[in-house]
Amino acid sequence: MMTSPYFEMTNDIELRVTPMFLSEFSAPEQREYAFVYKVELQNNYDDDIQLLSKQIIIRDGNKEQYTLEFEDVNDEQACIPAGEMYDYTTYCPLETPTGSLRGSMTVMSLSSNEVFEVNIPLVFFRTELKIDAITEPQEFIPLALSV
Repeated sequence: MMTSPYFEMTNDIELRVTPMFLSEFSAPEQREYAFVYKVELQNNYDDDIQLLSKQIIIRDGNKEQYTLEFEDVNDEQACIPAGEMYDYTTYCPLETPTGSLRGSMTVMSLSSNEVFEVNIPLVFFRTELKIDAITEPQEFIPLALSV
């Protein structure tokens, strides 16, 4: 797993989030700040799990808060075998140079069908955490923010 200051462990499921500022996709004069964040989930639980959904709470530097609910995680309901890792990178546009993200993922144990929440750690977005180029070509689709 990559080193990240943002870490949470729930039911032996380790979640790390690494945010990055994308200066080349930002326009501060138009109050547009582009951030991406990489999520790494390590399944140390004693069973295979399935990611069912996630809820994200985004707060910008003006303390405007948005809650986003998804019926999947990264456009799928992935199954992660015990001992394996799952990761994805996603996009978060903000109107301020700082902000935060927190939330949870709903997960199901595949042998017992037990459903539980895995916490997404509180993550801070700051413009000084930046990358100058995208190392892997990906299409970034802005999240539709809703109040």
